[in-house]
Amino acid sequence: KIKQGALDAQNNVVIKKIELREEIEGGAKWPMKLVVALLEDSEGVIDIDLPIEGNVTDPNFRYGKVVWQVIGNLFTKAVTSPFRLLGSLMGMSSENDALSKVSFEAGEERLSPPMREKLDKLATVMAKRPKLTLAVHGGWSVSEDTHSLQVHKLITAIMAQHPKQKLSPADALSVENLEAMAKKQMEPSQLKELRLMMEKKYPQEAEFIQNYTVSLVEKLSVLQIVTPEELEKLADTRAKIITDYLSRNPLLASRVSIGAHEKSAFDPKEGIPTRLELTVQ
Repeated sequence: KIKQGALDAQNNVVIKKIELREEIEGGAKWPMKLVVALLEDSEGVIDIDLPIEGNVTDPNFRYGKVVWQVIGNLFTKAVTSPFRLLGSLMGMSSENDALSKVSFEAGEERLSPPMREKLDKLATVMAKRPKLTLAVHGGWSVSEDTHSLQVHKLITAIMAQHPKQKLSPADALSVENLEAMAKKQMEPSQLKELRLMMEKKYPQEAEFIQNYTVSLVEKLSVLQIVTPEELEKLADTRAKIITDYLSRNPLLASRVSIGAHEKSAFDPKEGIPTRLELTVQ
């Protein structure tokens, strides 16, 4: 359609069973194997909606040039934001890059229900793109994961001192148990000073117990040693849990692998992300 020189063209391009040979020097500027793997369905068909806009009265307007610009933009987006492209196949926002990562709570390696749902969506769309493979890069946060693991170690240490009581984590962090541990790991004067300060600041018993407990946990948890190797192991475990979950789908079992672990930035809303990377067979 052309109205007052403004072109509005809706096109549909279908490519069936494309074959790629070895890449030549000076050829396409995109990794075409990845582009094809992202666009081609399980039947070997690439089906592209190709809207073209422009002003035909412009002396510099060339229809073929505009077509290739649109195709180039599509290829670029496919390579730079592949998960957005896959997400759009699932009806997700074209601006949503949510499929590119799976987040965990600090110190945890369990998949939450929202993360399972995300992986289910990713598995569904990858099943429709049989040439794609996935590398899972387990992530860890130095600050958040370290603190959480230190608290876990504190709880474990307290439980070990009361093997016959079968304490729950909440029971382990009672004021009595924490004080008993503090007497072993803190200077007596330091513990006495902390308790007097809390009693003065929080005269109400319930408020005192709550805040004194928090303070004891903070003081004792930092004394627990967490090594870089433990953080890396946590990251690798997270990656394995993701790969195991996706590999339950027989179409993905040989297409999901564990990549190198890496430090991640903690997100207060989502947690600690593990990055997913799309590759091609």
